Amino acid sequence: MQLVLNLGFAVIAVLASTQAFAQIKTVDGLDLSTPALLKECRAYAQTSVAKTHAQGLCIGIILGVEDNASYDHKFCIPSNISIKERITTIENFIKNNPSYSDAPFASNVYDALVRKWPCKVTKN
Repeated sequence: MQLVLNLGFAVIAVLASTQAFAQIKTVDGLDLSTPALLKECRAYAQTSVAKTHAQGLCIGIILGVEDNASYDHKFCIPSNISIKERITTIENFIKNNPSYSDAPFASNVYDALVRKWPCKVTKN
């Protein structure tokens, strides 16, 4: 499982570092489109066990986006929120914004999570 998550983080780093990310739909035969990865996320959410490489990639992308966004406090997900709840949030975001299904999955993850759990601004 750790290997699958590490691979997911590595793929994110490579994809995020290119400006062509929006055009990338497959890498090494893996379908990286939002509909395909969302399907894999749903399959994972049913069992909470990553049974395929693509399911691990889905989780790796979600956690990678979350980790990256935590540095500048773009969103603040409570510690009791499960991966399954994150997946449901992303799925609902896509369902409510069907035009986003053509956007890169990582972008949709970011948009869904920042809208659901924005960080509260504290006044000093």
